[in-house]
Amino acid sequence: HKAKHDSPAPARVWGSETEPIVFEQPVKVQKAKPIKLKKDIFLKGNPSVSTITPILSPPGGIEITITGYQFAMNVEVSIGPITLDEQTSYTLLEDEKIECTIKCHTPALPEGMYSVTVANPKGKKACMENVLVYIPHQKWLSLTHTEQQNRTQQPAEAQDNFELPA
Repeated sequence: HKAKHDSPAPARVWGSETEPIVFEQPVKVQKAKPIKLKKDIFLKGNPSVSTITPILSPPGGIEITITGYQFAMNVEVSIGPITLDEQTSYTLLEDEKIECTIKCHTPALPEGMYSVTVANPKGKKACMENVLVYIPHQKWLSLTHTEQQNRTQQPAEAQDNFELPA
């Protein structure tokens, strides 16, 4: 099996072997600067959620960060059956888009998978289904303890003994 040299290799390839997702150019990290909005320009916006981190929570909750677009200044964040009133911060990206960020503390909930919804006051909302996983407290302690050890020690074998709740 000889490699072809007539075309350059793609920068990144994701996906399955049968249907790879190919990006011909490396992903560019945009420059960004925090901004304050004088007017709530996204009050009637149609929000979209890009990321939620982290996606694991102990039963007592944890601080998460939700990023996306068109979040109003004051939004309702629903985590499973619990709704929280939160505030949005804004970042102006190099491409002139305004990225929205919400930092909130997840409520105490039993083990399981929960959806996260961001709702603007005028009724439009975005939801990521079953994205936040609450795990037992002991599992949380073992994962965070392992993470702290990995930061201070030489790389060790990965421990992959986590299972999603049924």
